[in-house]
Amino acid sequence: LPETPMSVIPSRPSMTVPIHRITCNGTPLPAASQLIALDTTQAIDRVGTASLRFVAVAADRTWDDLLKEVPLDAMLEIALGHGAQADTVFIGTVHAHRLLLADGGAPEIVLDAATPSAFSAASDDVTVIAQYGADLLAPDIARTLDDAGAIRLQGQAILAGTARALPGNRLALQGVADAFGGTYYIDAVHHHFDREGWTSRFDIRADAR
Repeated sequence: LPETPMSVIPSRPSMTVPIHRITCNGTPLPAASQLIALDTTQAIDRVGTASLRFVAVAADRTWDDLLKEVPLDAMLEIALGHGAQADTVFIGTVHAHRLLLADGGAPEIVLDAATPSAFSAASDDVTVIAQYGADLLAPDIARTLDDAGAIRLQGQAILAGTARALPGNRLALQGVADAFGGTYYIDAVHHHFDREGWTSRFDIRADAR
C-alpha cells in the first residue's frame, strides 16, 4: 500500500482573534452566561475532561438559570478557534455542578464534564510547526539520560491557541537551541481559554537527535 503523506501545518492561521462556542444538547449557550474561563484536556488512553467557570450572578440572571441551561448529564460541546472558524476540542457529558466561593472574589459556578471513553491516539500523520517568538510561547523541556544511557527529551510547550494537533500527532519546535529543537510526539493537549485569550499546552517527548 502507498504511504499516507505527512501533513505539515502551522500551528494557527493568520487570523489570531480567538473565539469560543459552547453548545449544550445542541443548543448554543447564551452570551449572557458570562464565561470566565474554560479548560479541556485530551491525553492518550485517558478520559477527556473539561471544566468551565462562569460568573454566578448577573443583573438579569440567577445561579439557577445556568444550571437549567446545562443540566447534569447534558451533552456539552466546546469549539475553539480564530476569526469565524472554530474546531471542536471537547464533546462529553456534564457530571458535576460546583459553587466556588474564592476568598475576596465573586461567586462562580463551575461545570465539570468528561468524555464517555478514553482517547485513542490520532491516526492521521500530522505535524504542527511552532516558532519560538511567534506562536511558541513557553517551552519547558528537559534533556535526561535513561537507564540505558540514552538521551531523552520530555516536557511541555505552551502555544498560542491551536486546535490543529491531537495526542498522537507531532509538534515541530523551531527557533530554539538545536539540542531542543525538532519534532516531538504529543502525549496530551490542554486548552485554556479566558478573557485574556487562548493558549494550548502540549505534553511532548522525543529521543535525542
